Amino acid sequence: MDRAAGAGHLDVVKWLHENRTEGCTKAAMDNAASRGQLKVVQWLHANRSEGCTGVAMDGAASSGHFDVLLFLQSERSEGCTAKAFVNATTADELEILQWLFEHYREQFGHDRLQLFAVGKFYTLQWLKHESILEDLPESERHFE
Repeated sequence: MDRAAGAGHLDVVKWLHENRTEGCTKAAMDNAASRGQLKVVQWLHANRSEGCTGVAMDGAASSGHFDVLLFLQSERSEGCTAKAFVNATTADELEILQWLFEHYREQFGHDRLQLFAVGKFYTLQWLKHESILEDLPESERHFE
C-alpha cells in the first residue's frame, strides 16, 4: 500500500484497504505527499490511522505541492522539519519558502539553509530582505 500511495494509485490503495490485512505505514502518506498526490493523502487521512511524519511536508515543499502543504497544515499536526526550508530553497520555491516562514518559523535551521541558496537570486534577495541572512554568524554567511 505504501508504494501504491506514493505512485498515486488511489484505486489500488482502496482495494488493498478493503481486501488485505497488511495495511500501510506512515510512509504511504509521506510518499503520496512528496509526490503531490493530494487525493491519496486526503483518502489516507480520512480512512487510515497511520498518519504521516514531517517527511510529508518536507517532500511537498521540495516539489512545489502547495495544495498538499495547505491540506497537511489544516488537517494534520505533524508539521515539518528544517529540511522543508532547505528543500524549498533548493527547488527555488520562493512562495513555499515564504509560507513556511510564516507558519513554521520555529522549525527553521539557519545552519544549512544558506548552503542551498546558491544561484537562487530571488530566494537570496528575499532572505536578505527579511534579515534572515543577517541573523547568521559571519562564519556561516558563505555561498560556495
